[in-house]
Amino acid sequence: TGVPQGMIACAHGGTMMEQWDPKRKEEGDLSLYGAMLNRVIRNGGLVSGMIWYQGCSDAEAGRLPLFQKRMKEFVKAVRRDFAFPGMPCVQVQLSHFTAYSNDAHELWTAIREIQRILPSQLKKLATVPAIDLELDDPIHLSGEAQVILGKRLADAMMNLLGNSPVPPPIELDAIKSKGLLRNGETQVQLTFKNVSGSLKADGRPSGFSVNYPGKDHAFRTELKGSRVILHCPNEPISSVGYGYGCNPYCNIHDELGRS
Repeated sequence: TGVPQGMIACAHGGTMMEQWDPKRKEEGDLSLYGAMLNRVIRNGGLVSGMIWYQGCSDAEAGRLPLFQKRMKEFVKAVRRDFAFPGMPCVQVQLSHFTAYSNDAHELWTAIREIQRILPSQLKKLATVPAIDLELDDPIHLSGEAQVILGKRLADAMMNLLGNSPVPPPIELDAIKSKGLLRNGETQVQLTFKNVSGSLKADGRPSGFSVNYPGKDHAFRTELKGSRVILHCPNEPISSVGYGYGCNPYCNIHDELGRS
């Protein structure tokens, strides 16, 4: 941009949304939310946007039902307390995780789905995926992956600010299915928007599941421009997912390498 960029680090690893409750701001530095506000005040009081990466600790049965409400309240409170109603916010969708328990697959998938749809519920908010990035331990991204994620976050933030040549993060646009009786096949076609160029894969396209969560029920995954066509056995379609569970393998991206 030709303009110096600065970041005020306010993160704390392993925290839950309830620990970031805006109602605790009066506790000042004794609360995560209050400490965040104070850091910004000590650095001049003005920011251009917020980057947020959280959700692992809320992927539990007792916290999951409140996660979406807490996230919306948190973003609204930050914008109010910084007197910046249109503050652009970019959040990272949870990556993968290998040290999981048996019930964690549905919980992590549910958190990712909430993060996926949140931009449709809050203006000036974008979600950036990390599902395809490499880890350096069972849960944390590698250094190389952090650099890739940083570029994705920067592109998404610049897009919200209206001055990026890169499209917004890729989103699902439409989905439909049809049966082909002549060869006993059902096709599921997904159309995506904001794809730069065409969708690609390194090797056989992987990551989608149809009807059976986490299982590659499609016998062929075909990529055509901004469309994905799943060729499946001929049966009613009840569900379609991408990146189900804690540790899926997802390798589909656009020509800019964006998942």
